[in-house]
Amino acid sequence: MGCEADDYNAYADAQLAEQESSRILVIGDSVMWWGLEQQASVSDGMSQVLGEPVVNLSVPGARISAPDPQWVAEGLDIHAQYRSKAWDWVVVEGGANDLAEECRCNACDGVLDELIAEGGASGEIPDLVQDARADGARVVVVGYYAPPLAGGEFAACADELSVLSSRIETLANRTGGVTYVSMAEVVDPSDAGAYDPDLIHPSATSSLAIGRLIAEVIEAEEN
Repeated sequence: MGCEADDYNAYADAQLAEQESSRILVIGDSVMWWGLEQQASVSDGMSQVLGEPVVNLSVPGARISAPDPQWVAEGLDIHAQYRSKAWDWVVVEGGANDLAEECRCNACDGVLDELIAEGGASGEIPDLVQDARADGARVVVVGYYAPPLAGGEFAACADELSVLSSRIETLANRTGGVTYVSMAEVVDPSDAGAYDPDLIHPSATSSLAIGRLIAEVIEAEEN
């Protein structure tokens, strides 16, 4: 999906109308979006296991919160991707682009604290999770996989991504109705085939595996 200004709301509305019966929403950045047009995204993997449609409103390049209203209009603010509805589940992923674009390998502690403070009690990610919980949804918060050993654009952010994921897990552990899923369980940094050739995104196999992992967690929580 390539959204121009003001197109994202129309796109989101169309997706919601097309999948009106869906009870599960996915929001996030390109990791959740990757493979969507080829029916090989994380949400497609979820649908395979659950046997039901999953609304995916993620956008490549999105941050947890975007400073520019134009970016918000393009769906590049993950918090603004959230659509209030009686969802059963909301899957939330994001934060890597905030780190890459805002701290630029300098003063990352401040960016991490804005996203989610140590202890998981405050920050932009907990605020987003609480919005979904306030609507009655159970939430899956997703932790990142490690960059591949071969390198890639996010290799320099490996430590920060690890801290971010750890804090997100703490958030889930301290918050009722919130479950943590780590993409690292199914993406092996020593396996080049687990990544897209760009060394950033998951391969189609990994995207579907991440989706199946999330779906299996949802099934386990519901049974």
